[in-house]
Amino acid sequence: MIKKPLLFLIFILQAILSPHSLEALADLSGTVTNEVTGAPISGALVEAIRGNQVRGFDITGADGTYLIEDLQPSNFTVVASAAGFQTEAIGIRLDNNTVNFLDFSLIANGGTIAGVVTESATSSPISGATIEVFEDTILIRTTTTNASGNYSAADLAPGNYVVIATATGFQTDAEGASVIQGQITTANFSLAGSPGAIAGTVTDSSTTDPIEGAFVAVFDGPILIGFADTDASGDYTIPDLAPGNYTVVSTATDFQASSVGARVSASTTTTVDFALDPGPGTIAGRVTSASTGLPLAGAAVEVFDGSTIIESTLTDPNGDYELPSLAPGNYIVIALETNFQTEISGATVTSGATTTVNFALDPNPGTLAGTVTAAATGNPIVGALIEVFDGPVFIEFALTDLSGNYTISGLAPGDYAVVAVKDDFQTKLSFATIASRTTTIVNFALEASPGTIAGTVTDSSTTDPIPNAIVAVFQNSNLIAFITTDVSGDYTIPNLAPGTYTVLANANDFRIDFSLAVVASSATTTVDFALDPDPGAISGTVSDACTGNPISGAIAIASQSGTLLSFGVSDPNGIYTLSNLTPGSYTVALLKANFVPRSAPATVIASATTTLNFILTPIPLPPLGLKGEVIRNKFLFQTDRIHRVTWAASQSSCITEYQVFRDGVLVDIVPPSGPFEYTEHNRKSDQTAVYTIVVVNSFGQTSKPVSISLQ
Repeated sequence: MIKKPLLFLIFILQAILSPHSLEALADLSGTVTNEVTGAPISGALVEAIRGNQVRGFDITGADGTYLIEDLQPSNFTVVASAAGFQTEAIGIRLDNNTVNFLDFSLIANGGTIAGVVTESATSSPISGATIEVFEDTILIRTTTTNASGNYSAADLAPGNYVVIATATGFQTDAEGASVIQGQITTANFSLAGSPGAIAGTVTDSSTTDPIEGAFVAVFDGPILIGFADTDASGDYTIPDLAPGNYTVVSTATDFQASSVGARVSASTTTTVDFALDPGPGTIAGRVTSASTGLPLAGAAVEVFDGSTIIESTLTDPNGDYELPSLAPGNYIVIALETNFQTEISGATVTSGATTTVNFALDPNPGTLAGTVTAAATGNPIVGALIEVFDGPVFIEFALTDLSGNYTISGLAPGDYAVVAVKDDFQTKLSFATIASRTTTIVNFALEASPGTIAGTVTDSSTTDPIPNAIVAVFQNSNLIAFITTDVSGDYTIPNLAPGTYTVLANANDFRIDFSLAVVASSATTTVDFALDPDPGAISGTVSDACTGNPISGAIAIASQSGTLLSFGVSDPNGIYTLSNLTPGSYTVALLKANFVPRSAPATVIASATTTLNFILTPIPLPPLGLKGEVIRNKFLFQTDRIHRVTWAASQSSCITEYQVFRDGVLVDIVPPSGPFEYTEHNRKSDQTAVYTIVVVNSFGQTSKPVSISLQ
């Protein structure tokens, strides 16, 4: 018999050697209240989500407080939901050995997404299907279908969501849904059978040891379609995928993220293994309102490697965010928040270091909306992917709903390329000009019988396949499709309209190559690439000619004979880099909203970086708050009818004057110090006058005119 002292010793040793006891854990606590009344909300569900999986939860008591214990110190998305209130999500970085505090103040009266999930072959309801509601790539709500296949995700904040339906033995499907306060939005799914799967192992490249708890995500374009954690052996499986092309991304604490393409076939498992390198870098910063300077909590921040999303997170109550686990290299960072204009920046990540990227978002964004239909029938197309590009830079996306409708909000004023994609239809390109607080309509009618481009990317010096190469398809210099090569260097880009395209292959440490491809309906065009090593690069700074300050978020494009070959985005220090270039002569163009575009020649040498700096001339912003009033002054038997126009100063620097036009004729020039008004007497009551204000800066550049009519 084992004596009690020995039993106690064994218990202590087990506790000491337990994995949980060896790791310092964190607790999360806070209060959930009614935003209007400040009263505590009892029965609210608070979930701590990491890697889009719930790692802990609690339900608030009568005093509105919650406590979630024993969480791994890491970045979390914390979601609070309560019946009759809009769900809210905020990011937080949990510190170990302490209680981390995060409060929620919920707005009443949310909207609902509801529908039914059925088998496509029999129309029978699917019980127990998982429904996940995402805002961009952030998981907001999870629910399941009942015995009748019905589901309901209530208490959602108004906005645009991606809804994903998954069921064992069926192909996962996704569609869009726009939630309106107090209303029910329908999202039905008809799932096909014979799904495929992606499975593999994640290991440490330096030791070959398995990595437990690595997060593996599968993206269908920008849509997060499936995910899993690795087990103690480093193994993972992501089942129930529709046949098609995907990008698979693996991240793990203290390791560099890695991505690779994968093609899934029906009833087949595709193997995708990862060997992650240690020594990651980090991108971190703060997101604030440009108009108030206040932090924006719950803003989404996404990191892209070219057009491939690598990581995303939400800001905390201080507007702070952190994106660790990044491989050294150049990235594009995007910040998005409801009722603010989306903003982009470049970022260069170094191993073991943190790169700071702050954002100050402007309010009053514009919106893009429309309908996607089948050209042959006029029927709406459900689940079509709408992608928005600023030049070659991916900005935002949406999926169409049951009526074929889509909405993309949060766009900064400017010109965009818009692409509509749906399996078995021809991808279509259109353009949109977005204005502040205005909705621009772009509809699509998609033709059937698309063609395909496919091929293999190899190393010209060894003939070895190059995995994780980016293959992009351009139509008249507009990016319309892209994919990542798989472990065999293979790629497939379907759903293309008949025509001639430029196909470009880009891989780190190899020279970019391109080829023309002619696509025919219902046929596959083969385009293989053998990439040469020893590329060169172009890099430099972008600054404001008025202030001398660096310009963040400028788009740099390198081209030859009009063919776009590489692009990048300047970082907060104004530095841009165009890498993986073949030696030769290029034209480099710099584009930034509210600046005059510039271009210059550059010569690239193998294994060297050519320096090319740019100074951009600003275009002044128009004046704010233009107002007009008609004043009637009476004195004895005389009446003076006065038109008075006032405005607020432009937010731009180097302003020299404000030009005032009446019916197209210059009538006054107001100095930059003001006063910002113009008054005209003795106006006739039956005459209407249009007053226009134009801002002029010291470079002779003029703003867009703003006008007002008075009678």
